[in-house]
Amino acid sequence: MSTTRTAVEIASQPATWRQAARTLPRHVAALPRRGERVAVVGCGTSWFMALAYAELRESGGHGETDAFAAS
Repeated sequence: MSTTRTAVEIASQPATWRQAARTLPRHVAALPRRGERVAVVGCGTSWFMALAYAELRESGGHGETDAFAAS
């Protein structure tokens, strides 16, 4: 039985997230600072991610954060 593309994608996620985490020091200056107001815009999956980010950021006490649908 061959491996599906979905299975390959799922299996790649741990390494992909570790790689993304290693890049954080290069990008931290571009992230909003604690207390700043943030608006996040997305459509489809990116909007659902924006909703999750807004909830986590606000509940963590990092500042007012709103998610908006792009369309």
